[in-house]
Amino acid sequence: MSVFTVTAIIDGDTFEVTPRWKWNEDTGTRVRPTGYDATELYAYGGLDIDRLYEAPFTTISANGIDGVFSDELIDELLDLIARFNLPEI
Repeated sequence: MSVFTVTAIIDGDTFEVTPRWKWNEDTGTRVRPTGYDATELYAYGGLDIDRLYEAPFTTISANGIDGVFSDELIDELLDLIARFNLPEI
């Protein structure tokens, strides 16, 4: 399995990575992790931050998002999630 570094968050579920990935004849720098689905935000009213320390993130690193993203990108991702999470009633 290839190892990538996330360099930017494009939107809620798309990431810019380095180095370029290659799959069959395709190459690119953007990925959307399998199993990470923004529809969860609608189905459950938000995304529990603890889920970021489970698969698919632990498939890439046992440390969850701490092993996948830089501290700066983690802050940006958590801010993005907070904007989508619904307040508790």
